[in-house]
Amino acid sequence: MLARKEQNSSGNPLPELWISEVLKLLNTAYSTQLKEMNYFLEFYGISYPDELFLAVSVINANNRSISPTSMCLSTDLTPKQDVKKILNTLVDTLGILLDNFFSTPDFQEWQPTWLSETFKKTSFFYKITREDISLTIEANKLLGDC
Repeated sequence: MLARKEQNSSGNPLPELWISEVLKLLNTAYSTQLKEMNYFLEFYGISYPDELFLAVSVINANNRSISPTSMCLSTDLTPKQDVKKILNTLVDTLGILLDNFFSTPDFQEWQPTWLSETFKKTSFFYKITREDISLTIEANKLLGDC
């Protein structure tokens, strides 16, 4: 399961149109670095009843079997929150993580456990792993966990 919190129900993927727009934005912002390093990005978003999960994976275009670097964000959701504002803040946060990744040769700053942070008055949790998010999603489907 990708969720940070224990969930009693399956998550729902965020709308494909929004996912593709964010991925296009990230690909445009990091086009030079992606081309020079021969990487590509995958972007994911899942909503749970009380949690929002976003992740971007940086994947080696030459060899998909090399473990990607995945930057995952999670925030608690309540009915009174402005979800659009939270999504925008989390996407900005992913940009900061990607800036750090692309500016650090031989990036090795893994953080496999969830850490708490605040950005633009939004509290969230993040982790940076070698997890292949696409494989986790497929495994969850096979196991009936998603």
